[in-house]
Amino acid sequence: MEAVENDVIPAYDLNLELKASSTAGMLAEVERLYSGEEPLVFMPWVPHPMNQDYEYHFLEDPKDARGAFDEPAKISTVVNGDLESNDPAAYAFMKNYTLTEDQLNALMDEITESDDEIEGSKAWLKQNRSVVDPWVKAAK
Repeated sequence: MEAVENDVIPAYDLNLELKASSTAGMLAEVERLYSGEEPLVFMPWVPHPMNQDYEYHFLEDPKDARGAFDEPAKISTVVNGDLESNDPAAYAFMKNYTLTEDQLNALMDEITESDDEIEGSKAWLKQNRSVVDPWVKAAK
């Protein structure tokens, strides 16, 4: 928020007022404007279930006003250094575990929409056997 207010808005001489809010507050306003087909600018991030709900695009930042926030996020798996020797199956599973941005968004959406996070995860796993099977095969 600070980078947008102090760097992005001034860099592009935007006639905008930044309104800080909670994620829930932001998404309520996005829903209101989006469903009314009104123009809006908001600060989404990936991964998040909102990416399944709204069609939008990220704005270019040729002046690099967002700095480090211009770089895509990366999610990494971190394991105990002894995992490969202590539990080769778990290590093989984790080494082969990978999700695309769309897959991760869909998984998060399934979990969020479910009344039970475990059941939401199981539902996603059942629907995405082709994604999960290589992880399981590696562990075998």
